Amino acid sequence: MARVQHWRDQLAASEGVDAELTPDQIYRVRYLLGIDTTLHRLFSDEAQADRWIKRPHTAPGFEGRSALEVMRRGYIDDLCFVRRYLDDVCQP
Repeated sequence: MARVQHWRDQLAASEGVDAELTPDQIYRVRYLLGIDTTLHRLFSDEAQADRWIKRPHTAPGFEGRSALEVMRRGYIDDLCFVRRYLDDVCQP
């Protein structure tokens, strides 16, 4: 949650706007930050992480779509799915 607060503070400071987020928006930001963090744990090269998020996957749940396509569907459950998938991949 500290990362979300930091992001809100930075947004408010840089744009001079009220950075009040709804609970839904906070959850979405948290999932996106978690996905980004996990991708950078998996791939030391940022370009490699970018390629992973954009390439089609055959794992169950992706159905040949990229993680980006899954997340763009707009449902919070899709963000949660990608985050959990990556967390499972990172488990030792």
